[in-house]
Amino acid sequence: IGEDNFLTPLLGTTCATADVGQCDRWPRWSVQAESIFLWRDNGARAQRPSPINNLSTGSAPFDVGIGPQVSLAYRVDAAKFWEAKYFSVLGMSGSAIGMDLLALDSLDPIPPNPADSLFQINRPFQLLRIDTRIQYDSEFHDAEINYLHRWGELSLLSGFRFVRLAESFCESGAFSRFTRNTNNDLFGGQFGARWCRSYHNLVSWDVTGKAGVFGNSAQQSQSRRMPSGEIPPTWTDAVVAFVGDLNFSANYRLSPVWNIRCGYNLIWLDGIALAPDQPFMLTNGRVVADGNIFLHGANVGLEADW
Repeated sequence: IGEDNFLTPLLGTTCATADVGQCDRWPRWSVQAESIFLWRDNGARAQRPSPINNLSTGSAPFDVGIGPQVSLAYRVDAAKFWEAKYFSVLGMSGSAIGMDLLALDSLDPIPPNPADSLFQINRPFQLLRIDTRIQYDSEFHDAEINYLHRWGELSLLSGFRFVRLAESFCESGAFSRFTRNTNNDLFGGQFGARWCRSYHNLVSWDVTGKAGVFGNSAQQSQSRRMPSGEIPPTWTDAVVAFVGDLNFSANYRLSPVWNIRCGYNLIWLDGIALAPDQPFMLTNGRVVADGNIFLHGANVGLEADW
């Protein structure tokens, strides 16, 4: 069994032949099933929900998003491969609660129910406290298919990728509720490379980098507390976007078929519509799609090859 097997990180197998073109013992298929955990920055502009509110978009840091990641690889021969991959990350949410204090004129009437949690009168200063809340939710989906060609430890890849980023930003207070939603559907080709090393057919690692220019069908909609059955207006625009990512992964062989796999991901998107960046007007049909986000996090799971 050879010690330097470039496919061990990719397909998790062994081969004794130095000339991979003469090797007949590579597995044809490899399947990876993992969980992925991603954190994202809050890259939206620090807009205030109202002129007097003490909250900004950055007041709502995101929770970690969790989702499945699966990939399927097929070997055409010892140096050529097709690889399909899908992952989604849900639950990237952030929220914050703020308080505004409004001075009341001494002649203003006192609210009918001073004990109400939304209104607290603090005499003798005659202040009205209004609690406000912002809620920022997003989810991320990625599907791609790539062709790889190997030279030594280095493989070059090219392929097609689809990315969706969906967001919702809600601002609510005592008297109003305003929501902005965006969807970004990115389609395009990408290019990249993978560098693989293995040690004694037991531990291996690989680094994969990919980048591409994409067409983004960006969409935004806005709604207030609308009557039941009323559909909020929606606007769409086509813009150019960029997606790039790096993955660092390591494999540990458990058996001739099974491997345990873990890694870390860095993902950058540019040219996207972020929900808080959209104009604060229902009558404005613009889609502001000049935002960017950075995501990073770990993946861990199992790989089987045969």
